[in-house]
Amino acid sequence: MHHEKDILEKHILEKNDVFADICRLVVPGMEHARAEEFESETTPDFFVNSDSISEVERDIVKRWIKENKLIYIVGIENQTQKDATLSLRIMNCNSVMYQRFLSRKQKPVPVITFVLYFGIEKAWDQARSIHEILDIPKELKRFIPDFRAEVIDLGALSNEMIDSLKSDLKEIARFIKTVRNGENQFNTSKKLDHFALVGHLLSILTSKKSRWKLGNHYKKEVKKKWNTLSIY
Repeated sequence: MHHEKDILEKHILEKNDVFADICRLVVPGMEHARAEEFESETTPDFFVNSDSISEVERDIVKRWIKENKLIYIVGIENQTQKDATLSLRIMNCNSVMYQRFLSRKQKPVPVITFVLYFGIEKAWDQARSIHEILDIPKELKRFIPDFRAEVIDLGALSNEMIDSLKSDLKEIARFIKTVRNGENQFNTSKKLDHFALVGHLLSILTSKKSRWKLGNHYKKEVKKKWNTLSIY
């Protein structure tokens, strides 16, 4: 079930309209980024050194190109389960991307990676930085640079931030927030561009939630009628 959630989340984030939407919301300087300005970057990342080949799996990585110029590399890691070691993984992914620039003798551009958390149980409460994970003596901290993973918790976004979203991600964030608030029904009449993906994901996210229990059994339905989505 977790694998299916992961696949659906990735497929949704691969859509340029969704990818651009979340970038506009959270990345300074990208407030006016358009879907057509993003191109997919090859993943997974391979790095070849003198005697071995390393592979680093990444989720969704795209190149932001304006006026034929590469501005940033942007990676989004989707996460449903909490992971206290997330910052180590993100640091490694970014490092490999910079190694790719060096191996191609290209001038590096900023690599931006953030995590989109789809968890419906509770807000993210795990470590976000390396210093939170490692037991480092105070006198050694200056020798060990910290690295912080930027975690965007969809269910913790303010109503104002959710309302500013333009893509199907808006309804996904509304849904997650609705579940966390203890409500047992979700409806939207917004026209969804990726209806099947979104409907399937929202249904699966609630698969083991007792708060969706009606009587002595679970009843979860996804209906497509006049672009209306209901889960109850």
